[in-house]
Amino acid sequence: MNDKDLSRFLQGINDSDDLNTRLREVSDLLQTLRTHQNISINDKIDQVSKDLNEAFKDLEEKKALPANSAAQTDLLEKIINYLRKLPLLKLTLAFRPSNEFISLLANQLSALVKEQVVLDLSYEERIIGGLIIEFKGRYHDYSLAPKLSAFLKQKLTKYGAPEEISEKL
Repeated sequence: MNDKDLSRFLQGINDSDDLNTRLREVSDLLQTLRTHQNISINDKIDQVSKDLNEAFKDLEEKKALPANSAAQTDLLEKIINYLRKLPLLKLTLAFRPSNEFISLLANQLSALVKEQVVLDLSYEERIIGGLIIEFKGRYHDYSLAPKLSAFLKQKLTKYGAPEEISEKL
């Protein structure tokens, strides 16, 4: 199975919560197949999420879904390994975005870095607006807090405010 086939299992994964849910779902399916040798993916396909269900059905239509239990177990292990290797792009935002906004961000940032990424989101109101990005050891602060702080310090200094006030910004 190639990366193109495996990438189908990324559908619906935008952030680390989605990734963890998908990993748990595939791991549970793997555990079921290991425990019950007579059960196949097809027996459990209606009990998984819509996106995972569609990915398995696509494989089945392409005649790429293995028939025997051992091969299906191998497939699930490949999917898990593939998902675990996805790079995380850490984003700090000042607000909790909608699922639609998260999806839009994930798609645009993946296109920008030219690889599929999973967003690891955190929220800090102190950044006021904008975002902070951490990816592959690089850190970029595009938040508004430093800009606002610098602006206020400049204005306070200009109007003769005591230095201890501007130092707290």
